[in-house]
Amino acid sequence: MHLMTFFKLLFRILRQKPIKTLRTIASKERLQGTIWLEKNKVSMNNLIDLIGKDKNLLNESKNFEKKLLIEKKEIIKNLPITGGIKGSTGGGGGNIFILYYIIRSLNPNVVIESGVSAGLSSSTIIQALEKNKKGNLYSSDLNSHLEKKDVGILIPTELKYRWKLFDEGDKINLPKILDEVENVDVAYYDSEKSYEGKKNFIEKILTKYKPKIIVIDDIDRDYWFRDFINGDIGNYKYLIVKNVGYLIK
Repeated sequence: MHLMTFFKLLFRILRQKPIKTLRTIASKERLQGTIWLEKNKVSMNNLIDLIGKDKNLLNESKNFEKKLLIEKKEIIKNLPITGGIKGSTGGGGGNIFILYYIIRSLNPNVVIESGVSAGLSSSTIIQALEKNKKGNLYSSDLNSHLEKKDVGILIPTELKYRWKLFDEGDKINLPKILDEVENVDVAYYDSEKSYEGKKNFIEKILTKYKPKIIVIDDIDRDYWFRDFINGDIGNYKYLIVKNVGYLIK
């Protein structure tokens, strides 16, 4: 391990919750994936530059993130997900700032995501689409933590006309979604934290469509992203920011 990678890994361990460190150490696959990620990740500024820097939109995205996080804290209180009931670890995450920036920048017609939970990322995407005055979100989910009524609870009711939820898991949902849409502009994966889950999602989409940008969360859990970019990725460029992998045309 290079010295710089070692210090990056050490800094990560010191600032994350002890339970995450224990889970990382306990899994050889996750530990190796985390070391590889720390060696290869770059700053958010690199990603913004590649997408296209817009100062006004950056401010808008930061303000949106602050607002949604405040709303989230109250809405998901007592739900059995991260940020709801103390100690819960199921769902509740999201990449609000950059997802909002991506959707506002690319102005997509069709967005596909895998993984909904309370709908932090879903709400982010849908509110950005509404700001663009175009586009729809197709979500694939297999809920295991929430009651059905609470899936996507963070999405404003008045904006749900831009949302279609499929709830039988990616293997069943994705073929249905891909048959229903005529193109995919943006794809976002934040679902099953496994090599096969990521592989299945990306392969199914790329077999039929070539999104402008693909976002894959939690790539520190395994070697899938490393293996994928070492293959033929066509005209996609890739970046790693935090725990997230980005493929951009």
